[in-house]
Amino acid sequence: MFSITLQIENNSVMEDQLAILILENPWDKPKNNPGRASVLPFVEGICKLNNNISVYYSTFHEINGFDLALGQDLTHTKEKRQILYIASHGNERGLKDFTLKKLIPVIKKYKKIEGILIGACYAGMSKSVTDLFDDTNVRWVVSYTALINWFDTTLIDLSILHHLSNDKDKLFGTKEDLTIAFSQALDIFKPDYKLNNSRHNDSKISSAIQIWGKPKGAREIKSISDEIFS
Repeated sequence: MFSITLQIENNSVMEDQLAILILENPWDKPKNNPGRASVLPFVEGICKLNNNISVYYSTFHEINGFDLALGQDLTHTKEKRQILYIASHGNERGLKDFTLKKLIPVIKKYKKIEGILIGACYAGMSKSVTDLFDDTNVRWVVSYTALINWFDTTLIDLSILHHLSNDKDKLFGTKEDLTIAFSQALDIFKPDYKLNNSRHNDSKISSAIQIWGKPKGAREIKSISDEIFS
């Protein structure tokens, strides 16, 4: 009798458990950065604050390694909810080593992923970003459209992961639900703060962050960035 009751309680607790799947492309060679900068210890700090979050981590260098890390390792979590956090150098076509277009068929294999955070310079400018929603259960995608500082944007990423760890039914019911969740995540940052001091780069937070959402049951993908910062 005791074991049956315990199992029921565990199942109920697991309903809102969230797995953050980190796939990180090493930022620099050991000779240039012996400390090996990584977003992992920062995200682990969020897990210590939120009892419903676990973090799973791997690295990649090319699309096959990315696919293998997800398929053979990271997506096999006990948690029913998953957020994919991609940390990498980027460009206007996607990531440093491959385009976002190549990422789309990979993401389509994994139906538990509800959100994708792409922490990479310029990746949000790729025309393939919204295609990440096609034939998936992805409800939101966040990325950047400018040259960005590593530390500053890591703090932004952490706030997004922290606030988007709430009850998924409250988050995805409507576009307004998603807008509120992201507004709360970004309210602590100044919209005019520049993520890079380059004169040839519009790196203000309000213009450098792009957020797309697809509420539950919706057919259309909505850009919600403007509403958040207005």
